[in-house]
Amino acid sequence: MTTSGSKKVTITLDVATRKPDKVVDESNKPATEVTQDKIDQIFRSETGFKYVGVILHAESSPGCMYVLIGDRKYMVCL
Repeated sequence: MTTSGSKKVTITLDVATRKPDKVVDESNKPATEVTQDKIDQIFRSETGFKYVGVILHAESSPGCMYVLIGDRKYMVCL
């Protein structure tokens, strides 16, 4: 998605590898993959990034992932 206008995003994870399978908006338009250099450039910029959320996986709980979005925390077991 290199243009604005998307209202929702769906992140599909591969259960076996715990890696993203696809990231699309509500119209099934794929997200735009970026390089580490682009991320570094934004980190170094004056405005940087704002925290939105994170997906965590722990070896001690191999069937579950933890999604942290703002102050809400979710456990998603696959």
